[in-house]
Amino acid sequence: MHYIKHLFFSLLLFILSSCSNSKSSEAVENKKDSTFINNSPAIKDKSSKDSLTPVSLLQNELPENVSFKGTSFYGAYKWYDKNGWNLLVLSTNTTSAKNKEIDEVENSAELFARQYNLKDPAKPVVTWDMYDAELKCIFDITCAFMNTEITDLDSNGTKETFIAYKTSCRSDVSPAIMKVIMHEGKKKYALRGKMIFIIPDIPDTLFPQTREIDLSKISKTEIEKTMFRDWGCYENANDFKTAPPVFLNFAKQFWRDNSFEN
Repeated sequence: MHYIKHLFFSLLLFILSSCSNSKSSEAVENKKDSTFINNSPAIKDKSSKDSLTPVSLLQNELPENVSFKGTSFYGAYKWYDKNGWNLLVLSTNTTSAKNKEIDEVENSAELFARQYNLKDPAKPVVTWDMYDAELKCIFDITCAFMNTEITDLDSNGTKETFIAYKTSCRSDVSPAIMKVIMHEGKKKYALRGKMIFIIPDIPDTLFPQTREIDLSKISKTEIEKTMFRDWGCYENANDFKTAPPVFLNFAKQFWRDNSFEN
């Protein structure tokens, strides 16, 4: 009888020991997962730069402690660089209200963009905020994101974001205002100008890739004598004066690729 009791207690101790080891292993694995989120080997090994490509997220894939402005989620992108995990969230908002003084309905539309740093997943930090809007428009309103690119053009380990969007309140056939906003961390660069309609009967709107699109480099005489010469052009590239040349080169092509209106 004494032998059976001894055997029973030995088996019990073995089972308890196994459960304890299992929980310890699980805790170690959880710790490894948490460590990987903030210390990706792809960044530590310079030869594997860009091995973690930015991915798009759906609204239900956003972290619980990340919010967005406005009423409508537009899109989100997550990527890893030397600053840890980062998240870009795009959102919009639209409202309408009757203006009794003019007896017209006024429409408003807003765009929001926000980049988070998720180095500490429990405490997301806002890297930068962007806002633009078309407000109280009684005509045809346009306020929309068009394209987003995430790059590391200067290979410094911090990815850049490029966002192209358009705004307008118009009652005629004129192009929308277009902006390309670029961020590298907290640094901001921008191109601002007009989009372009292609009108087959008007050569000035055919817009070949070789055509100058920086208005500050075009003479006033040419602009005045050439119909629609400012269409598809940005005002200047002053924001990029102190930036690596590769930033402006990419921004110009990004502008060209997105500046056409249907």
